[in-house]
Amino acid sequence: MLKKFKFSIMIIFIFLVSFVLNAKTIDENELIKMSKLSNTQIIDLRTPKEALQTGIIKGATLHNYFDSTFNSFLNSLDKNNNYIIYCHSGGRSGNAEKRMKRLGFHVFNYSPGMTGWKSKKLPTVRYNK
Repeated sequence: MLKKFKFSIMIIFIFLVSFVLNAKTIDENELIKMSKLSNTQIIDLRTPKEALQTGIIKGATLHNYFDSTFNSFLNSLDKNNNYIIYCHSGGRSGNAEKRMKRLGFHVFNYSPGMTGWKSKKLPTVRYNK
């Protein structure tokens, strides 16, 4: 019984370590550098209302995480590209990151989101519907 318990703990530990090592969160500087690469797309996961209020990061496209078409949007993406995702403050982008990794995407999460971007006084562009 003790061997099974130790084995279970070891499996959980290995899973947690591999999850942490696989995390690909990026900061503002990395986002700016990566956004200049031709095979990188920035995806804003917020609602249109949020984007209208604060703008979006230059080069980003808006794809509402809560929209019923979000899964089909993910299925339309090229798995050979890199994707930078962000939302308001990291919740939606964290969930989307997990989903996209399971689907085999190269995904990078700017987890501070628009809150972090604005706190650094970085520029945004107006969102047009």
